[in-house]
Amino acid sequence: MNPSWMLGCFFCGVDSRSLLFFFIVFVTSLVLASICFLLWAINRGDFTHLEQTKYDVFKDPEAGVPGTVPVPPPSSGQPN
Repeated sequence: MNPSWMLGCFFCGVDSRSLLFFFIVFVTSLVLASICFLLWAINRGDFTHLEQTKYDVFKDPEAGVPGTVPVPPPSSGQPN
């Protein structure tokens, strides 16, 4: 009496309902967690403007604005 839908032990063929229950609960929880994470990321806006990131490299926020580039103070010629 070993129906094919009851997987049982993978090596010895013994009926193992606890193993089947564990895998069903584990896989179901992984699927639910993945769906929750996907919905959270969509709600946060992580999937908007996907192509913009590669063009942000070419933008220099400090270009053309005087005084925004840090310059070390002039040395007085005396050691510290």
